[in-house]
Amino acid sequence: WWRLVQYLCKLFGLRQFSKGMWVDQIVSLVLLGIGAAFAFVPALPDMQKSLLHLGPDATNAIAGYFNGIYCLGEATGPLLAGLKEFLPFSRVCSIIALVHVLYVLVACYWYITTKLCQTAIKKAGSRQHLEQGSDLNSPLLYNE
Repeated sequence: WWRLVQYLCKLFGLRQFSKGMWVDQIVSLVLLGIGAAFAFVPALPDMQKSLLHLGPDATNAIAGYFNGIYCLGEATGPLLAGLKEFLPFSRVCSIIALVHVLYVLVACYWYITTKLCQTAIKKAGSRQHLEQGSDLNSPLLYNE
């Protein structure tokens, strides 16, 4: 293993003091890949199983959203971390924390509005059902 590292360092013209840095980076990238596999590989099938009742279009859409957001995070993480070249470290950490807080607020807003809309649709559907008899083709009765 060490001979391979020495050969690659000679091949790419790396100095002696930077060899350890490159070995650390290679090992950390391998560990990051293994950790991401343990975290994300089980998550997507679970999300898709929860949407099976909505049909194949919903499961395909959730796969697209999942991969898109994952890639967006992979790109914006280093970009935000690169701000430390221009701003103090504490300010960069505050910006990253603000991004996370905004994400949580948007997720809470989405959840609350979805629940309110579902409740309003159920109430309107039950009122219409009582007033007009049983009209099962009414658009207000569709819940999902």
